[in-house]
Amino acid sequence: MKRNPPTKRGRISTKTQRFYCKDCNRAFTADFSGKRRRHAPELIKEAIVLSIENRLSLREAAAKLGVSHQSIANWIKKYGSRCMSSEQINQQLKPQWSGILGIDGKPIKLFDKEYVLLLAVDLVSQDPVHFNLVEAENHEQCQRFLLTIRDELRYPLQAVVSDMGKGRVFLKLAAELFPFIPHQLCVVHFLRYLHMFLPRSQKSTYYHHNRFLKQIIAQIVLADNIQDAEELLGRLLAVKEHFTAPYQRKFIRSIE
Repeated sequence: MKRNPPTKRGRISTKTQRFYCKDCNRAFTADFSGKRRRHAPELIKEAIVLSIENRLSLREAAAKLGVSHQSIANWIKKYGSRCMSSEQINQQLKPQWSGILGIDGKPIKLFDKEYVLLLAVDLVSQDPVHFNLVEAENHEQCQRFLLTIRDELRYPLQAVVSDMGKGRVFLKLAAELFPFIPHQLCVVHFLRYLHMFLPRSQKSTYYHHNRFLKQIIAQIVLADNIQDAEELLGRLLAVKEHFTAPYQRKFIRSIE
């Protein structure tokens, strides 16, 4: 039997093998579920990316792609249920961990509700160590996250790198749970905050002060070695009293 069913990719010519049952005298078709799809895999992937990574609502993604928002919700549930846990990924990939652990939290909107994806990655091998979807990046959720890495996954921790935003919660937790492990704030995040919160307007009273402060702080955090960083920090502290704005003093305390 030849058919031309309509799909999102247009009408596709297909041939279906039918069989005849001698017992009930009826014709039937073998089960080909999953073999012929109404929507292309590329379309499904794009819908999931728009909803999760680009943080569009289901209705916004549906309007953009010309599908129903319920279809996108079903795809997210279907493919999400197939995802491996971090433990299963580690068992299968058997990564060679360096012990340098990067931790971050990424806000994600699912079904019009805000969540946070806690993610820990080995910064040398770039292998995922652990990830967990939580309702908020708070002390309780982050503590459970780190305890899983320490006690269940037994990650060979040598150093921790985290951000300074909502991830400040990791500062105290890392000191409590990993007391003898060095903890570094992420340079990329720090410079991003410096750019965001230090006024750049030329109309600002402190324009020249802010420009100098931004330049020297960037040089400090990007220094090739600790000696150069300390020398630059000494220059900054020597003129510290000239920076009187509260946000300027805040950044100087952070870099100290």
